[in-house]
Amino acid sequence: MSKKFLYFDTASDDATAFPAENIAMIDQNGDGTILMTFANGGVTDGSAKTATVTLNVTGGSELNCIKDIARAIAHGRGPVVIIADDTDGVYASTHITTCGAIALTA
Repeated sequence: MSKKFLYFDTASDDATAFPAENIAMIDQNGDGTILMTFANGGVTDGSAKTATVTLNVTGGSELNCIKDIARAIAHGRGPVVIIADDTDGVYASTHITTCGAIALTA
């Protein structure tokens, strides 16, 4: 079985795709914000990093948005599942308004 990648694009020359198998957590981080955290999100200077993607969502819709994301991952047929693409306006949930940020941390 081939790997499935999750694609994120902030429309500011910041886009990436992480292996779906590396999802560590999908977390509501306040009203209108969801964080998707990936273990082994990237490697810089030989050290593994954690990646966090901030998704801005319609306030009060966080649970439904998380369910939509889970369904998109589970039922995505191709090798790339678009979660949030601000450039093309494509989102895994109608509740996602923008891909706020993509960050790698130690």
